[in-house]
Amino acid sequence: MKSKVIIWFLGARDAIRDTRIEILIACLALAIVIAYLLMSVNSDAKQKKALISQPSTSAMLLNNGAAQALLPDPLTSGPNSMFVANNQNQVMGVQEVATVPSNIDLNQINQDIKQRSLANIHKQLDVPNFLPAKLQLFEAHWQGMDTRRLDAELRQKLKYPKGLKGVMIEEVTLVAAASGLLAADIIVRIMDQRVETLEDFQLATRQFQNETAVNVGVLRPTKELNDDGRYKVQSLSITMQDELPLGFAQVEAAPMILPGSQRPHPHRGACTNCHNIGTGFELATPPDMITLPPPAITMNDVRKGIMPHRDRGECMACHVIK
Repeated sequence: MKSKVIIWFLGARDAIRDTRIEILIACLALAIVIAYLLMSVNSDAKQKKALISQPSTSAMLLNNGAAQALLPDPLTSGPNSMFVANNQNQVMGVQEVATVPSNIDLNQINQDIKQRSLANIHKQLDVPNFLPAKLQLFEAHWQGMDTRRLDAELRQKLKYPKGLKGVMIEEVTLVAAASGLLAADIIVRIMDQRVETLEDFQLATRQFQNETAVNVGVLRPTKELNDDGRYKVQSLSITMQDELPLGFAQVEAAPMILPGSQRPHPHRGACTNCHNIGTGFELATPPDMITLPPPAITMNDVRKGIMPHRDRGECMACHVIK
């Protein structure tokens, strides 16, 4: 009996030793697999980084996923791997696209993208302008006043009463200013015509375009707040008058934007509801553009009449004089 126990014990010890060896071998194999995977990931990351820092004719960086918007049509056939990156030059993925025509300078395009120069990209690729069949009106101009449509977004930002409808005045000059209208006034009536939208505003001014005097109903915000934290408004009736007929309001849509431009405002629906897409409809840089804010200048420059622009009045009106 004793000899049987000894034999069983020796057999169990050998089995445990074999199991430990098998576990050790399995752990070593797992460690090798993990090390290989880490080396592969690191190698892929280095390869992608190299392609970003040194773009070639087989790789392009397009911010905001603008690849399809910027590449011309038709394209020549043939597969081509292209890395697509966002504004922070982070690789978002790899996409197979058609080969770019040989007359396109990809190196220059990549340089323009890094400099956020969408206008240069658009010009080089010769993307046609997109003109929507119908655009929402954005602003109107009449007798020295600039107006824009009042929507929920503006009502919230300016703390105007909820549900208030009309056309908001942004700026007044000439007849509008002389009549007593102010920026921030909300036009709700012209003569007996109710005004809620820019379309209403233009139609009402057309009806009375031959008149030299019209009565304009406005709501003017006060400094008092309602219980909901929005400004109270007072109703005013103001007469606009001039020696010549007042004419009718001229309307505009929102400015043209470039393909792939970032949205500078909260989401307001599709860009093509309000904007033409492309270039050429407005000057990229006004010819009389000055530096804003104007830099400080010396009294010596003022005395000598040294200025980078035409006479715009007293220098101290815009500049700090040192």
